Amino acid sequence: MKRIFMLLILLILIGCSEEKATEVVDVPVIGEEEEEEQVELPQTISIPIVSTNDSLTISLSNIPLLAYYLGNADSNVEELTKNFKATHLIDLENSSLYVMGYACQNNDCSYLFIQKGEEERIIPVADIASFVSFQMSPDQEKILLHFARTKTDETKKNHISVIDLENMEILPLKNEELTVDILNYHYVIESMEWVDEDKVQVQLATNPKETEIQLEESENQSQQNTFVFEL
Repeated sequence: MKRIFMLLILLILIGCSEEKATEVVDVPVIGEEEEEEQVELPQTISIPIVSTNDSLTISLSNIPLLAYYLGNADSNVEELTKNFKATHLIDLENSSLYVMGYACQNNDCSYLFIQKGEEERIIPVADIASFVSFQMSPDQEKILLHFARTKTDETKKNHISVIDLENMEILPLKNEELTVDILNYHYVIESMEWVDEDKVQVQLATNPKETEIQLEESENQSQQNTFVFEL
């Protein structure tokens, strides 16, 4: 009797396991994904040069960031590039230098620095800013760029960048005495100039509300607002 009872339990267990084995699991069927519409970009684009009838032609393969922007924008490429603007800075012995603004909002744009010579080299240099001015280093191997940005209170604050033209890179600006960041659009920069090939001097606006910075006591207010950065 005991054996019969055990046999019945065994048959029940086998039946349950077979039932579980035949259960069908509902797996969502993933259909073919809709192909995203590919935006065909031209190999090159031409940008009007400010204050001239000329244009600047650049290759999108040299600046993936710009290609990504054009490929993901709502407007077509031709319409977008109409609002781009290039500024010719200077002609050097073996190249010409430009800054190019794009993705502009209320006169503040993103900026690319462009070196056109035997080869074309492009790097991004600023976002949400307007280009103010530039200065070449005494040895003509670096360039100092000055940008402004409109703040929420409608005031403009400034930033400067130094680019090594040989390596096409932005160089860090160092001043070990400073305890606050006077660059990066925090203050109004009144003027800038090269001290030598490896030093840049910046003077902030003399308005005390804008420049509550003092390194040491000085009778000359302009000295209090003048700072030297090493490269």
